[in-house]
Amino acid sequence: MSKRKQKQGVPPSQRKPRKTWQEAVAYAAGAQVALHRHRSKNDDEIRKEIAKAFEDGLKDRGDFCKVIDVEGLGPTDVMSMAGMFRLIFNEWNLNRADQVAQESWWAVAKEAMEKELRRPPQLRGAS
Repeated sequence: MSKRKQKQGVPPSQRKPRKTWQEAVAYAAGAQVALHRHRSKNDDEIRKEIAKAFEDGLKDRGDFCKVIDVEGLGPTDVMSMAGMFRLIFNEWNLNRADQVAQESWWAVAKEAMEKELRRPPQLRGAS
């Protein structure tokens, strides 16, 4: 097994599921902040990207997952930022026609995003 595969952590089949939709949405928002920071985006760009991903995830159409060839790993499943939210919306049965529900879910995502943005970025390789 390559070092890269070993560093990926626990396989999805062995991960503990989030207990509530709020935990799932907050986790996705926090993970997206980390990913965007890794791509050297500033806080305003991150806010815009996550808001767009949330909005696109609500549309529930289009291809949000695909297989790409990753050097050293071969074919690998990847998911778009919107796909992270879409998966959670589907799993927790968000009624996309309910504007109040959408706003509640966005409030959770936004709070988690802002909390993560207040934390200092971690340096690569730091533990």
